[in-house]
Amino acid sequence: MLDADKRLRRAYLAALAGGAGSQVISRYQRRWIKVRREADDAPEYVIDEYNALAKELESLSAER
Repeated sequence: MLDADKRLRRAYLAALAGGAGSQVISRYQRRWIKVRREADDAPEYVIDEYNALAKELESLSAER
């Protein structure tokens, strides 16, 4: 889970640096928090969702 968290954190910071809009960033923050709440009960779900969020954020950075 730590690797997925690191990837998501890097993607999030890259999207911020790349100029992603504040509404977009806020939406990802809310999703990240929601998923993180499931960490104890469903770690595999969290890893999958973190990777999905990271992939989406990485694509935002690539578009800019």
